[in-house]
Amino acid sequence: MRFAIVDDDKMILDQIKRLLEKLVKDVDIKIDIFTESSEFMKNYNQNKYDAFLLDIDMPEPNGFKLAEMLRDNNSDVPIIYVTCRDELVINAFRYKPLGFVRKFNMEYELEFALLTLFEQKKKYEPTIKITELRSNGGKEYVVFVTDISYLESENHNLNFHLVNGEVISTRKALSKYSSHEYFSDFILINSGILVNLNHIRISENKVVLPDGKILYISRRKVRAVREAYLKSQRRVLI
Repeated sequence: MRFAIVDDDKMILDQIKRLLEKLVKDVDIKIDIFTESSEFMKNYNQNKYDAFLLDIDMPEPNGFKLAEMLRDNNSDVPIIYVTCRDELVINAFRYKPLGFVRKFNMEYELEFALLTLFEQKKKYEPTIKITELRSNGGKEYVVFVTDISYLESENHNLNFHLVNGEVISTRKALSKYSSHEYFSDFILINSGILVNLNHIRISENKVVLPDGKILYISRRKVRAVREAYLKSQRRVLI
C-alpha cells in the first residue's frame, strides 16, 4: 500500500510517517511526504496511492481545496484529514472524507482511521498471503491483489512484482493463480507471465508497465491479450 501525507509542518509529517510504520503491521507500505500542496499535485499521478492524509489548515491550497482538486481529477482515493482545529472537522464533511485525525490525539485516532481504511479496502479488494522463499527470509506478506503488477515464473520460483516496485519470490506454480477467481483482471501474455490488465498499456506486441518496463506478448497470445485489454478499458470508462 502507498500513502501520501501533505502537511506544511515537517515535524507532523515525520510523526505521521512513524505512526503509519508502527500501526500498519501486516501489509508492506510505502509513504511519500509533501510539505506543499502544489508539490503533491505535481507528483501524485506518478504513483498509485491507497490513501491521502491531508492537513486541513495549511497555506493555499489548503486541505479542502486540495480535496476539490483531487475530485476534479476523478480521484476516488480515500482522504483522511489531519487537523488541530475541531471547528474545521464539521466543515470537512462536505468533502466526504474517510476519517479525521486530530493532531493532539494523533496515535489513537490514526489507528481508528486506518482500521476503517483497511475494512473498506478489504470489502472491495481481495488479499492473498504470500510466503517468500526461505532463502530470502521466509516472511509472510498479506498483499492486495490490485497491488500486484504482474507474476513471473522463473527457475521454478514465482516472482510477484508489485506496483510499488517490490518483488516477492515464492515457491508456487503460476497455474495456481492464472485460474484463481481473484485474478480475473489478469491475463497470460506468454507461458511464464501473468499481467494485471489495470496496470498496463499495449504497444504492438508489447506490454508496457507504468515504470516503462516492457514485457513481450507471445505471438499466439497477441489477439487474446488485445481483446482482454480493450474489454478492461471499456469497463473502466463505463
